[in-house]
Amino acid sequence: LAPTVPQSNGFRAFIRNMSAWVDEHKIVGEFAQPKGSKPVMYCHHPHGQVAILSCASGSEVDCAGVAAPAIFKMPFCKQMMNLMGSISSAPAPFKEALRSGRNVAILPGGVEEVVLSSSDVERAYIQNRKGFVKYCVQHGVSICPVYAFGEKRLYSNLQGAWRLRLRLNGYGVPTVLGVVGI
Repeated sequence: LAPTVPQSNGFRAFIRNMSAWVDEHKIVGEFAQPKGSKPVMYCHHPHGQVAILSCASGSEVDCAGVAAPAIFKMPFCKQMMNLMGSISSAPAPFKEALRSGRNVAILPGGVEEVVLSSSDVERAYIQNRKGFVKYCVQHGVSICPVYAFGEKRLYSNLQGAWRLRLRLNGYGVPTVLGVVGI
């Protein structure tokens, strides 16, 4: 149902350049490999369009975007992730990438961060997300926080009923309702 396809550097470049389509985007700083041979985990916040583009396409640094295991079970989404060289956040492939010394880019806030997003308030969902830090310590990987200022203006999301929406989200029921403002 969802066959695996090989990574394509051309496709990654296409996706990476899509960030130029977003109005008022500005990248401050550089995504350069730090000096030394230590691998890096780029932790993008908030979870949204700009973060997904840079995380999934590897930015200008050779790294694997990390996505939820459910993404790799959906036709079309799986092939997109394969083409971009992304890996699953399931423990086995995630730890293998870190063990092999590969740079990775993650969205630690996950879908919960999307549920809590607001066009009025900057929010990051990180309080209960500590496993990635443990993995970095275990495998000698540096952590580089990346924050996309203005991400909240790209779309608006229905506000309120947080507990209910997060609970439904935990059962796989998407509760992100909004309008894209690109």
